[in-house]
Amino acid sequence: MKRQGYEWLILPQSALILPDDWSVPLLENRVHWLVVESQGDREQMMCVLRDTDMGIRQQSGQTAAGCINDVRYRAEVFQAAGLAVPPLVVPTSDGENGNVMMFEFFPKTFAVLFRERQRWPEVAFMTVSEYIDQFLPNGPTTEVRLNPTGGSWIGGHDSWLAGDERMAIAAGIEQISQQFAQLPLPTPAALQALLLCETSCYVYWNSPFWFEQGRQCLDWAQDVFQG
Repeated sequence: MKRQGYEWLILPQSALILPDDWSVPLLENRVHWLVVESQGDREQMMCVLRDTDMGIRQQSGQTAAGCINDVRYRAEVFQAAGLAVPPLVVPTSDGENGNVMMFEFFPKTFAVLFRERQRWPEVAFMTVSEYIDQFLPNGPTTEVRLNPTGGSWIGGHDSWLAGDERMAIAAGIEQISQQFAQLPLPTPAALQALLLCETSCYVYWNSPFWFEQGRQCLDWAQDVFQG
């Protein structure tokens, strides 16, 4: 990701090993260094955690005022902890995953937040990059590490590997990823094939339909790599 020019990424809380002495707001509403170590190599990249609770409330029809109240609460937590920087609230949720997000939240809450932003002068509306440039010019002061079991909106990935069909598709995805890494000059078509093979639906739904889609995609990727 860094070679491709990315400066930071967003993760769910469940993707990390949770430090014992941090409250949820102090973990989720800050920028950290995500440290990854493997076979003697060490790399780090700035990491932002999405605000899990706010994302859930948005899918339940949270109002603009409710969003602002959440932000104010997190500001109080930061002040009580003596932090000099304000909280960074990134309430990413499932986007268009459901009628509430498509037809309720965006027109009735998200649009209102920005259209009436002058009602909440104590809250700044900015991008993650703008926040980092303004409040963290020297980078974060905290480090986090990945949870080896992975993470998703349902917690971890343990259930994704339950069953022979799931494990077979997951193994095929891992194999195609390793083959891609060994290509001398990966083409855009090969990269597209890899990304499509990594679609989580193939193992998540535990469905014969999605297993078949996964097998077809893996076979197609093999043809692309060999072509």
